[in-house]
Amino acid sequence: MLTITSYYDSREDKTLSFDYDTKYRLKNIYFYTSDNCGLLRDSGLYIIDSEMLKNLLMKHGTGFFDKDIFFHLVGKENVFVFPTSGNFISYDKYILKTDIKKKAFFLDRDGTINIDKGYLHKFEEFEFIAGIPELLKNIKDKGYLLIIITNQSGIARGYYETRDVEILHKKINQYLLNKYNFQIDDFYYCPHHAFQTDDLESKKCSCRKPMPELLLKAAQEHNIEFAKSFMVGDKMSDKVLLPELKFIHVKKDLNWSSEIEKLDI
Repeated sequence: MLTITSYYDSREDKTLSFDYDTKYRLKNIYFYTSDNCGLLRDSGLYIIDSEMLKNLLMKHGTGFFDKDIFFHLVGKENVFVFPTSGNFISYDKYILKTDIKKKAFFLDRDGTINIDKGYLHKFEEFEFIAGIPELLKNIKDKGYLLIIITNQSGIARGYYETRDVEILHKKINQYLLNKYNFQIDDFYYCPHHAFQTDDLESKKCSCRKPMPELLLKAAQEHNIEFAKSFMVGDKMSDKVLLPELKFIHVKKDLNWSSEIEKLDI
């Protein structure tokens, strides 16, 4: 059993807010905005069964409790929210650590999980490929992290800004949480040109696929073992220069569940 201690507040910042049912079970989690001011927010004290903690560490590994763990607990029968009468101060966030290496599906974005509409940066134009959210949830239920690795040269070209990409990714995750009760674990993007230009940042870029920098960063931050993991993409440039990482080449803008069915996962 896990009990989350939280409190009511109407201030607006970047923390999370919680909602619960009549039996105090965790009902939903939101990114804290003006739309849900007044809900329980933040969290700082957890009462957790040791076996449950062990299972969480085995499945999700290193991470922040509120950022990386809570989203997996929505709707569970044994997760409760305890509202307090006053607030409290979180001096620091405790990072859960484990030596157990995790497995992941690294995913290209445009053309692989969503229809490639060219320099996409607005959620209103974002469209999942039919059946992909269900497929991603199935993969995640098998214990894999979901990590997006995407080249976004539209930033360097001036078509949109890094903030636009980050807002889009947050909205994608909020949509998945609200409709399918899961989220993508992390997003990484290269903001540089696809070709050599006079732009100094582009010239020294080592993060654009097929270069492995973003995957190496993700593996370090999430404790991922490449030999147990896969990279999925619709272009050969998505085949990152990591020999131990298995590559699944899929057709652009089409569902690739048949490719997953061939795997022993």
